[in-house]
Amino acid sequence: MIISLYSVRLVLASLGTVDYGIFNVIMGVVSMLSFLNAALTVSTQRYLSFYQGKKDFTKLIKIFNHSFYLHAVLGLGLVLLLELFGGYILNHYLTIPADRMDTAQIVFHLASLAIFFTFISVPYTASINANERMIFIALVTILESVEKLLLAIYLTYMKGDCLLVYGIGMGLITVLSFVMYFIICMSRFDECKHFTLRGIDGRLLKELGGFASWNLVGSITAMSKNQGLSVLFNIFRGPAVNAAYAVANQVSAQLNFFSMTMMRSINPQIMKSEGAGDHERMLKLSSIACKYGFLLLAFFSIPCIFEMPKILQLWLKDVPQYSSNFCVMILLAMLFDQLTVGIHSAFQACKFVKESSIYVGAVKLLILPLGYLLLKQGWSVYYVVGIYALVELTAGVVRIILAKVLMDYSILYYIRNVICRILLPVVLTCAICLLVTVMTDAPYRIVVTLLVSAITFTVSSYYLALPSAERSYFRVLIKEKVLRHG
Repeated sequence: MIISLYSVRLVLASLGTVDYGIFNVIMGVVSMLSFLNAALTVSTQRYLSFYQGKKDFTKLIKIFNHSFYLHAVLGLGLVLLLELFGGYILNHYLTIPADRMDTAQIVFHLASLAIFFTFISVPYTASINANERMIFIALVTILESVEKLLLAIYLTYMKGDCLLVYGIGMGLITVLSFVMYFIICMSRFDECKHFTLRGIDGRLLKELGGFASWNLVGSITAMSKNQGLSVLFNIFRGPAVNAAYAVANQVSAQLNFFSMTMMRSINPQIMKSEGAGDHERMLKLSSIACKYGFLLLAFFSIPCIFEMPKILQLWLKDVPQYSSNFCVMILLAMLFDQLTVGIHSAFQACKFVKESSIYVGAVKLLILPLGYLLLKQGWSVYYVVGIYALVELTAGVVRIILAKVLMDYSILYYIRNVICRILLPVVLTCAICLLVTVMTDAPYRIVVTLLVSAITFTVSSYYLALPSAERSYFRVLIKEKVLRHG
């Protein structure tokens, strides 16, 4: 996380606001068309984990093989689609300076090629997740961060077109990551070792494709709310606002890293519980995921929200306009989403993806027409990101109601074990941070805010957010670690 944040600082300084905005809006267009990637990732992991719960090894091999077929074919189709229509989008819909258009087109081609390698790596990352060998994901992620840092350092010393070099470098990093995942899976996991191009099962392909097609709707929503807004900002306000929006997304993505890692760890257990027929444990794990996902993100987000201008000033040499408020509102949106993130996993486990994608996805997609209307009427971009946060909150409410209808999920249980548990630690920590920022204006205030927030949130969460059984578990876990390393 630290390496990635520092790399962004170097890249922004080397490319400048305009080129950095161009790169991110191009990647936004590509990402909008690569939403299949996320949809199939969840599908593959769900089926692998589910049949691990059933202990059906033969089925595991077939699922991995057929998942690879889907990813390879769809990846090639998507690259073809991008190459056919990408140039038209760049020239007619995006605001890119004329002198940067040639470079932007090359970067677009490189990005679309990288999408293919991202696609075919999904079955391998899903297999690692399903087998709960998170150390391998961690190793590849760390190596990716180091590679991006080296690329960023190189940009600071080179003379020439930094945008072009950055596009080439990011493409090569994607290919290297695929190679590492491929080697790990082929040497470690039996379902990957038995890969074959023979014996295609049309019924299984249809089942995987059907499940993924409804996941696709949810992935369209995720891409639309992020990259769709990026395109709208580019059309109505230009690359400078794209740079600010990109900075906000970088901050939120890095702060959400721990929460995402927790979900990556708990998702296989949610799927395996349902596969083993333990529906009650699956729902309980989903609620735990909601609570801990929110707490992990809030631990980092609350002090950052109160000290965002100073953090951006220390992090970036030149802070793009709008960045601070963008960061705050997007962090709030992510906190709202984390409140129900475990319920989304429960929908996946129970194969209620269709209903979740239709109803929750419809609410989240509202950000695009609302954002378009506001920008068209000349409203400030701040109102757009504010609506973005409110849409996420509304989608969370819809998700809870849907869980009650489809899975007999207790709303009262959710309020008592998630909302009531996290409310007091959040209110108390926000009050302390507010007092510090209002009463102190010293240069070292940010250190005080971070330290006081960390202590307050950790202690209050331990005693207020965790029931006695979970506190006992943590005490035993800590003692075991101390004895093991003592």
